Amino acid sequence: MKNIFFFLFALLMSGAAIGQSTRPELPVSNPKAGVYALQNATVYTPSGYVQTATLLIEKNKIISVGAGISIPENAIKINCEGLYIYPSFVELNSNFGLPKPEKKKVKRPQYNRTEKGTFGWNEAIKTTQIAVEDFKIDKKQAKKLQKLGVGSALTHYHDGIARGTGAAVAVLTDNENKAVFSPQPSAHFSFQKGTSSQEYPNSLMGAMALLRQTAYDAEWRMKQDSIYEANLSLDMWNKQFDSPMNSLFFHVQQYRDALRALDLAREWNKEFIIAGTGDEYKRILEFKERNASRFVIPLKLPKAPDVSDPYDAMYASLEEMKHWEMAPSNAASLRQAGFEVALSTHEIEKWSDLTFMARQLQKNGFSESDLIESLTMTPAKFINAEEEVGAIEKNKFANFIITSDKIFSKKSELLENWVMGERHELKPIGEIDIRGDYDINIENEIIKIEVGGKKEKVEAKIKDDKIKFNREKRLVTLVLEKDVAGMKAPIRLSGKINFGSKIWDGRGKDADGNWFTWSAIRQKEFDEDEADKKEEYLIKADGQTWYPNMAFGFDSLPKSGTFFIRGATIWSNDTLGVFEGDVLVKDGKIEQVGKFLLHDPSIPLIGGNGKHLTPGIVDEHSHIAIEKGVNEGTQASSAEVRIGDVVKANDINIYRQLAGGVTTSQLLHGSANPIGGQSALIKLKWGESTDEMLIDDAPGFIKFALGENVKQSNWGPNFTKRFPQTRMGVEQVFYDYFKRAKDYANEWAKYDSQNQKFSLRKVPLLRHLAGEGPAAPRVDLELEALSQILDTNRFISCHSYVQSEINMLMHVADSMDFRVNTFTHILEGYKIADKLAEHGAAGSTFSDWWAYKFEVNDAIPYNAVLMHEQGVLTGINSDDAEMGRRLNQEAAKTVKYGGVSEEEALKMVTLNPAKMLHLDHRIGSVTEGKDADLVLWDSHPLSIYSKPLYTWIEGVPYYTHYQNQLAVEDNKQERSRLVKKLLNAADKGYPTKTPDKKTNKLYHCDTLVDEVD
Repeated sequence: MKNIFFFLFALLMSGAAIGQSTRPELPVSNPKAGVYALQNATVYTPSGYVQTATLLIEKNKIISVGAGISIPENAIKINCEGLYIYPSFVELNSNFGLPKPEKKKVKRPQYNRTEKGTFGWNEAIKTTQIAVEDFKIDKKQAKKLQKLGVGSALTHYHDGIARGTGAAVAVLTDNENKAVFSPQPSAHFSFQKGTSSQEYPNSLMGAMALLRQTAYDAEWRMKQDSIYEANLSLDMWNKQFDSPMNSLFFHVQQYRDALRALDLAREWNKEFIIAGTGDEYKRILEFKERNASRFVIPLKLPKAPDVSDPYDAMYASLEEMKHWEMAPSNAASLRQAGFEVALSTHEIEKWSDLTFMARQLQKNGFSESDLIESLTMTPAKFINAEEEVGAIEKNKFANFIITSDKIFSKKSELLENWVMGERHELKPIGEIDIRGDYDINIENEIIKIEVGGKKEKVEAKIKDDKIKFNREKRLVTLVLEKDVAGMKAPIRLSGKINFGSKIWDGRGKDADGNWFTWSAIRQKEFDEDEADKKEEYLIKADGQTWYPNMAFGFDSLPKSGTFFIRGATIWSNDTLGVFEGDVLVKDGKIEQVGKFLLHDPSIPLIGGNGKHLTPGIVDEHSHIAIEKGVNEGTQASSAEVRIGDVVKANDINIYRQLAGGVTTSQLLHGSANPIGGQSALIKLKWGESTDEMLIDDAPGFIKFALGENVKQSNWGPNFTKRFPQTRMGVEQVFYDYFKRAKDYANEWAKYDSQNQKFSLRKVPLLRHLAGEGPAAPRVDLELEALSQILDTNRFISCHSYVQSEINMLMHVADSMDFRVNTFTHILEGYKIADKLAEHGAAGSTFSDWWAYKFEVNDAIPYNAVLMHEQGVLTGINSDDAEMGRRLNQEAAKTVKYGGVSEEEALKMVTLNPAKMLHLDHRIGSVTEGKDADLVLWDSHPLSIYSKPLYTWIEGVPYYTHYQNQLAVEDNKQERSRLVKKLLNAADKGYPTKTPDKKTNKLYHCDTLVDEVD
């Protein structure tokens, strides 16, 4: 019993010790805190406004709040009559108190980590960054945050792909020990490698692959009975990733990256809080589909593109203008969709800007209470700090702000910011407003002056001429630049403010040194309402979100339907040949093909007389619709990266190529390394999501490459370190990697035979699925992709030019027991067409490109026909965004060069590439049961004058010539509407900027840019 009593007593006493400092006190201490009573204020509490309230605080905590509460005798009383008190803001996107990361200057290329220690191999995985360990209060930063109403912040490094942990801190001007109230409440991730000077990754798909592989490595490491090597980076990853107390934040640069982050979260069975950029409204439904729940979005809004100059205005895209209009509705759209929203003040410079932005959100359906909650309690909940901060309640930290008016009103001034009970006076409470019209009396001569401007920064003028004027508390100084009452200028006046600024008086001195007395009487007080008559421009997002939200976007997505085409010349690409007939499409499939089919009058009829119907064009080699890097060329093999991760569904080239009849494309990795990344097979469903574009049952493909690019021939004198540097070395890379892939597959086969139920490779990272038995081998995403080739579950498209190298890779394939599916480019294919046919490789080539670099000097325009005649499955591809708009014309060139029949020529851009992509069971011909991917041309499909009237994908008209004409006019009208709105906003003082001079980045095989710096 005695022990129980002692335990309870100790537990009780331990509560009293919480929050006490261990620092030794000075002989005469200044505790900065007794009990404060802030009286007669309007206080915002979780239940709403409390009028004539008293807020009691002791030391760093709130001890009571409400109307009519008793006040201790020893309390320091502050009269806040007419003032408002709100909880101070909780900022989740801060680097307060942390050193600015700096990138090392190194001689490129740097392939290995330069930092010494027991870290992981890649510098962009910065899990060892622990914000609390480096936190040192920066007074200048603290004061800036305090002036924005921020009382606490989640500070973390804005550097790296895995960024380590954040710390929840109070925004104090000293005493780090007191400031930190939650040392590690969060872990942070992004797709930006930051200060890492290591080459890998240099693409968005590489960043995603690095995150995936790191997650697998950390998971595998955790399961090992014995650790083979020290790896602090992985140990910290596991600690941060699996802690139930850690909130996981993913910082992105636009909404598509947010969707990608959520895809990773789904793979890992985790929840990410998305730290977004304010454009999430563009794809609300996709966020719902990914089970997103929490967002941190900027309160800062985009400036208006300045369209006053018609030439500059040409750079303002419709997308940029529409985003300016719709951005203020983003928070309300997310809230209405059921998401939790926290607002960030990051990058806002001053209080007046903050309240101006808040009023923009209010105008678009985000109420005052929504705003306050999103700046206070919601962010506090996101870091599990709702018991400490985020509201004015008993026992919470005394973090609150005092404003002169309702918090977001135009008249609102931020007067004080109390942080952990420490008072930070930003503007004097009850400071006299001296603005108005005055008569100054100097030696009986009256001078009329107007004092205006802002209350805290007044300006004075005589008539229209500004005069030098300064106010310091209750003192004023003026300098008159003109002679007055016989005294020579400059005349300097100094005086006191009396009787609430009704009278000023003091002494002055002229240029000759003569002293005199002067006085001023206010004739008219400053009319705040009159000053506010200048209308503030509040954006109303009354436009419509398009899909995508840019030029040629749909206001509503086209629907799949049933329709009937009568009397067209049908290029069937099957046993029916070319004939005049009819086609019935039903529910996205070709239902019937033939002559004189019966037409149900209830089914929409499309007249085909004089027109030609073909299958949709299939581009075997494309680089459109890829975001932030087509090459992960930093290593000899990047088989782990996936183009499917980085498909850019709003690339305008999708629409342009639909207008050229293209319906399906293989999006390929570039040719910077012998073994490139995994391909994405998409249908060009303009306006749809990336998920809708990716072909669901498409087999896996991967890009290989030969030639000068992979051995870094033209990369510059510094790029001579990475193997291979010769064409001979390229061969050895293939042998080495496939040998390792075979060993890897054998290791997993052995493990799978011992654990027959499942293979860990084929499930998400869930430890509870590991089961009993031996430890699983390490999942290696690079070797995984290569082992799929050996299992015929992934197929190779190989960039190639020179016959000797093509021959070499076929020999490697034969000796390692796999097949090269397609040689692309293959401009010397005609020299070894018989060997290609024997190996079973297809050839996808250009029609008439040659001599654009040395290794294609032997290219000829007869290449396609010569391969075709030898039995090689032959196609014509684009490899170029512009050429993809006219692949029908490229196919026609094979008729000119070599006399291929017109039917066979068309197959080279339809059925043949469909076969290369193993999709001919769905596309490539006008055959019953296949997808209704069709093009209706206004004339012969191989003519340079022919153009598509309709391009259907699965029966949906994603492009029609008629709708395109309407879209051109709609775009013009929408642009005109927005220009008028922008000009009006600028006239009323809305902040502007020069329009973004962006160009659409076009990728080719050899494009090399670091896209994730």
